[in-house]
Amino acid sequence: MPDSKGSTSGGSESDESRPEEEENRSRFGRLRRPSRKLADVLVYTGLFVRHGTPPVQNGTEESQNSTPSSEAAAPKPRPAAKRPHNKPVEQIAKAPKIDDDKKYLVGDLLWSKVGGYPYWPCMVSFDPVAGVYTKIVRGQHRLYHVQYFGVEAEHGWTQPGRILPFEGLDRYLELGHAVAVQRKRPSWTVAVEEATAALPLSRAQRKHQLTFEYYEGKRRRPRTTDNEKAAAAPAVPAAETKSAPRGDICGICEQTGATLACRGPCHMRFHLQCLGLTQCPESFLCDHCSTGLQPCLICQSATDTKKCSLVDCGRFYHTACLQQLSFLPWKHVPLICPQHSCLACTLDHSTVLGCHDTTRFSGKLVRCVRCPVAYHSSCIAAGSQRLGPSHILCPRHASVKASGMNVDWCFSCGTGGRLLCCEGCPAAFHEDCLDSVSEGPFLCTDCSWWRQPRHRDIVWVKLGCYRWWPAKVCIPSDIPANIAAMEHREPGDFAVEFFGSHDYYWTHRGRVFLFEEGDRGGPAAGGGRALERVFDKALEEAHEAWQAQQQARSEASRPPRFKLIRVNRPVGRTTERSSDDAPPVCNCNADDPCNTNCINRLLLYECQRGQCPMGDACQNQRFQRRQYAQLSVMRTKGRGWGLRTDEQLARGTFVIEYVGELIDEAECERRLTQLHQEHCTNFYFLTVEKDRIIDAGPKGNLSRFMNHSCQPNCETQKWFVNGETRVGLFAIEDIEKGTELTFNYNLDCRGSERTQCHCGADNCSGYLGVRPVKAV
Repeated sequence: MPDSKGSTSGGSESDESRPEEEENRSRFGRLRRPSRKLADVLVYTGLFVRHGTPPVQNGTEESQNSTPSSEAAAPKPRPAAKRPHNKPVEQIAKAPKIDDDKKYLVGDLLWSKVGGYPYWPCMVSFDPVAGVYTKIVRGQHRLYHVQYFGVEAEHGWTQPGRILPFEGLDRYLELGHAVAVQRKRPSWTVAVEEATAALPLSRAQRKHQLTFEYYEGKRRRPRTTDNEKAAAAPAVPAAETKSAPRGDICGICEQTGATLACRGPCHMRFHLQCLGLTQCPESFLCDHCSTGLQPCLICQSATDTKKCSLVDCGRFYHTACLQQLSFLPWKHVPLICPQHSCLACTLDHSTVLGCHDTTRFSGKLVRCVRCPVAYHSSCIAAGSQRLGPSHILCPRHASVKASGMNVDWCFSCGTGGRLLCCEGCPAAFHEDCLDSVSEGPFLCTDCSWWRQPRHRDIVWVKLGCYRWWPAKVCIPSDIPANIAAMEHREPGDFAVEFFGSHDYYWTHRGRVFLFEEGDRGGPAAGGGRALERVFDKALEEAHEAWQAQQQARSEASRPPRFKLIRVNRPVGRTTERSSDDAPPVCNCNADDPCNTNCINRLLLYECQRGQCPMGDACQNQRFQRRQYAQLSVMRTKGRGWGLRTDEQLARGTFVIEYVGELIDEAECERRLTQLHQEHCTNFYFLTVEKDRIIDAGPKGNLSRFMNHSCQPNCETQKWFVNGETRVGLFAIEDIEKGTELTFNYNLDCRGSERTQCHCGADNCSGYLGVRPVKAV
């Protein structure tokens, strides 16, 4: 489009001073125009003229050094509009108020009408000098800075009331607008074709791919280094620097070295060239912060989003989007987004440690820039692309989907037949082996929960015509140089080292599944005895590596954190109860001080201090004195953490009191609902009596680690202590030192789902955690 559109493009240049043609072309092949300083830029809006320079007839300006376009009409000066100085108060009061809702954002496509030209396709962009994309003139009209499509790369400010949303040429003609005249039609057609090609792109893609790159004067400015950019950038106060957790990752191109920080709540940073700016503005707000329309990180919609409550976080979400992804670790009130928790640790804890654990929130996290996923450095999903020290692109954002391979047996029962194949990994299931199957593409539980293989994992890999082969996922730093130079997707692909042959190759999530204890591999697919010997060696190495890995993880892991308390703590409407009915005074003597023959002990009452005739010699005050056995937490095989005795226990010995928060039925139901939403399978609820339940999850003592067994060595007993009902664990048989302590959860511990039992007892019922119907 020629210079007559009110743009800020410069004039022609000589062949000697013009940059090379390749450097002087924009992404669509247009010639780039040099930008000028703000003092030299003349923008005619139809309302006022800057710097007192006379406007031209068609709403454009020409500098003294510029050459008019051959298609432009001859400029005709017209008088500037007079500004009324003494407007009556009534007229001022009736002046129309501007609609301050910013309708368009950077990257939106528009039709813009300028002068004697038809509506011309353009894209909203930042002013290269001022660093803004919209402004209000005379308190009434909102203008947008746009860059025009076409042969010539021009930009400028729109005129009030003369823009339309670009929805394609057909829609434009339906509205009855005219096309360009014959002599302007070729360049207009090129502009329409370019805008039509940009229409399917997202706003972020348009900003990244189509934003003009500007240079000063007749010679292109040399590319500055990151250090020079940092030196030229305005100083950022320490408080603002701390509130920018995204580091130097550009919010448009997702590359490092971004120096321009948004002063809004998003805390994003940008490259100047990605925004089409030539210098750092004194204060910069991105288009989302300036309009208040912050997109949801999950669905990208900008309506009714909520910001994460942490000050240093600039992420926004819809509560409904987070609720749909209930496996993500997030907190509802106040809103703490999933990018402050390790997803891998959360998924592990939901099936092993219980969701009351808080270790998943600790430690330095590496965050994905496109989705609400964060990992510890040791938990990063294989196939992730590192963008910086604290940012990645997780493998879910692979640009090209690779072909997968499913197994020919059911992951649940291990037999073949008619199988339902997962779209994300090699898993396959019989439909009868699944609880329910939703419509649409089938995803297994791991894929639905975004569970990914991690570095150092032992996996089965399918490569070409070979059988499923055991391998180890390589750490990026351990990949040989020749393998790293091979073509692969990033993000998406990761390197594996095959056991037996110790060869390397690139693969992806669709062709691997985790190695488990007892795996022997499928039938051979040919290759002779030599290949069979290599496979047997690989299988042996894989078993050794898997056992060593499990042992190392077991030793490195720690029990889940909880707050240690000594007595039950009432929560909410639950209060401590004290009965006026004191226990009877026993008639014990010094030969048997409240031991086996004490009337209170037989009635499961504890003697009250100060009333028992035995005084300090009383042996029936074990709850009050916390006379617990010597216990320690241990790691069990396949059942998480457990509790063992460090001394020999005789039958009937008081082991420990079950301590936690005292809650009522309503609070219990609320907590159960929350735990199920977080896919937690470990519960610590124990019913004391009607409307009084102990929850040892967030607060408790070592008794919370005691596992279930269908053939236990301990049992629960309710005792009456100082007017309050309390629960203790007692040995029901002689127990040797170092033995794991267990009790039967049946009708004691609460849970709204039947959970499979792994106690291994001969009389195992198969399930635990059944919700009790009656009180204990």
